[in-house]
Amino acid sequence: MSQYRIGIVFGGRSVEHEISVLTAQQIIAAMNKEKYEVVPIYIAKSGEWLTGGNLLDLDFYKKSQAEIIRSCDAVCLNPSMPEKGALIKVNSKGIFNRPSIIPIDVFFPAFHGTNGEDGTIQGAFEIAKVPYVGCGVLSSAIGMNKIASKAVLQSAGLPVIDFIGFNRYDWQIDHEKVIADINCKFNYPMFVKPAELGSSIGISRVTDETELRNAIEVALIYGYQVLVEAAQTDCVEINCSVIGFNQYQASVCEQPITLSEFLKYEDKYLSGNKALGMKGATRKMPAPISPEFTARIQNAAITAFKAINGSGISRVDFLVDLKEEKFYVNELNTLPGSLAFYLWEASGIKFSELIDRLINFALEAYEAKQQTTYTYSTPVFLGREALQSSPKNSGK
Repeated sequence: MSQYRIGIVFGGRSVEHEISVLTAQQIIAAMNKEKYEVVPIYIAKSGEWLTGGNLLDLDFYKKSQAEIIRSCDAVCLNPSMPEKGALIKVNSKGIFNRPSIIPIDVFFPAFHGTNGEDGTIQGAFEIAKVPYVGCGVLSSAIGMNKIASKAVLQSAGLPVIDFIGFNRYDWQIDHEKVIADINCKFNYPMFVKPAELGSSIGISRVTDETELRNAIEVALIYGYQVLVEAAQTDCVEINCSVIGFNQYQASVCEQPITLSEFLKYEDKYLSGNKALGMKGATRKMPAPISPEFTARIQNAAITAFKAINGSGISRVDFLVDLKEEKFYVNELNTLPGSLAFYLWEASGIKFSELIDRLINFALEAYEAKQQTTYTYSTPVFLGREALQSSPKNSGK
């Protein structure tokens, strides 16, 4: 039986680096080894692309970054290579003095946060003309930026919490105006968030102006843009995952259990078995809501995913007033922790089957792109006379 060679790409220059490693290890462990040959592709915190058998062992990541880099083979993705999806081993020569090549059938990104979940790695895959799992450049970028995604969700008719967005330059040139604008629009408590980050890193709940100023300074450490919104004191978080390409399916809903006023990094990744990632967090599943309200949230999750032109998988997070059965779309995660596989297992789809579907969606998306023409021939470099005599300009 022929196998697909799947390049699992993970790590990266992101504060969510370690969570990406956990997700990648979960994906690799769940993959059907009769169908797929796994090639681990680890991007170090300093940006080096690496591969090697050591990367399949979770304990290997206890080593220092310098030790990891020394113990692996350096590789790169060269978009000019004629072989589809080829990795090149750096400083390695094969027979006839050609670079040593590792062919990849499908790339499977398992990043979280910047430089991976935000459309950057997807852009590299697009330039290299290779199939890859998950959302494309635009949908990844929109999903990652909380300010942009709220605007898109609003245009799709979905309810979102009112917000103010600003950037580091706005804060530096007149932080008193920023504070005045926020205080004029919202009452305390408020939430302050980096616009482009996940795993609840850099997020603060503030109850007065001193805390607000400190929280903005913290958020600006982790990103150029900041989002501030009023806290919804009567709401709980409800999450739902969506998969598909052109046609979509929603999972069961969950209610994560928080240890504090909001779902923090510790709640998500340190409240249970750390090796399980988001799987180890505490949750109620299915969420304790009516079937009718569940269907409304599932439909809203699909609408949100379609609004950003999503593909592959997402987890859509909602803030929900359980008494009023009213919800707000909080954010979309285009590469959710643990791929939200626990939601799909509760929906009757095993993790291995979820991986199969995501790889198939990647191949479908790749084939769909092949139907698009990316070049256009014109006589523009042949001079004015050639342009005047071309069929387009002669009226023929």
